[in-house]
Amino acid sequence: MFTGIITHIGELTSISEGEINITTTADFANNLNTGASIAANGCCLTLTQNPAINHNTATLAFNLSPETIARTTFAGAKPAQKINLERSARLGDEIGGHIVTGHIDSTATVTKITDRDTNRELRLKHKPRLAKLIAEKGAVALNGVSLTVNSAARNQFSVMLVPHTLARTNLGDLRKNDAVNLETDPLARYVTNFLSKS
Repeated sequence: MFTGIITHIGELTSISEGEINITTTADFANNLNTGASIAANGCCLTLTQNPAINHNTATLAFNLSPETIARTTFAGAKPAQKINLERSARLGDEIGGHIVTGHIDSTATVTKITDRDTNRELRLKHKPRLAKLIAEKGAVALNGVSLTVNSAARNQFSVMLVPHTLARTNLGDLRKNDAVNLETDPLARYVTNFLSKS
């Protein structure tokens, strides 16, 4: 489980045949061991080996399943891309965002970017099947970042990025037509599933 509060930015250093390496700072990797769960651009991935630490940097290695590749932006990822990173939450940690599972529903595409003073509004398009799971003032995670939905209609929604989010995550680098990993609110998933079977 994660909270959608990004603590570090990594860089994708290699991706090949379902295996990826991400380089980040050594402090992020402190006390991480094989099997640890990490949210990388919002996607829950498992460390395949202890981090390789060299002075102030650390390299994290992961496998990508066919399901992960099919549902996330890792399908088109290239080396040197910035990757949002969050370690899994522990009992007693502050939940600064919302409960995030790291299970990506699909990708969403940026359709419009509007700067509003020091903030930035993003409008995104998603698959129609997800419309029931996204509600105004509800929560979503984009590339692992916990955000509040400003508006939602049919297969589009908007969010507002504050200066901290723009500076501390890779969402500040987004351009029109870029894709992001989208995770809807887990509670919405269960409620919608329950109602559909009632």
